[in-house]
Amino acid sequence: MRHSVMIGALLGGLVLAGSASAQDAMSPEMKQLFVQNCRQDLATYCSGVQPGNGAVKGCIRDNFRSFSQPCKSALRQMMAQRSQQQ
Repeated sequence: MRHSVMIGALLGGLVLAGSASAQDAMSPEMKQLFVQNCRQDLATYCSGVQPGNGAVKGCIRDNFRSFSQPCKSALRQMMAQRSQQQ
């Protein structure tokens, strides 16, 4: 259960690192894809990160090369969806 709470907080931090409109624009499917594919990577590399002030985004940026291919793919899809919404 602790991992679910942490992943939720990290996802919330990532989404909020953008704008309110980015939060609204992220589809439930995209959120699910991110959680499924990045859960372990976030637990491994970003578990100590407190959401806020871009900390989650920074952790993802700093550790992106170490993330699994499925997580990298999900993050790229999220970025593409976000840029289409802007």
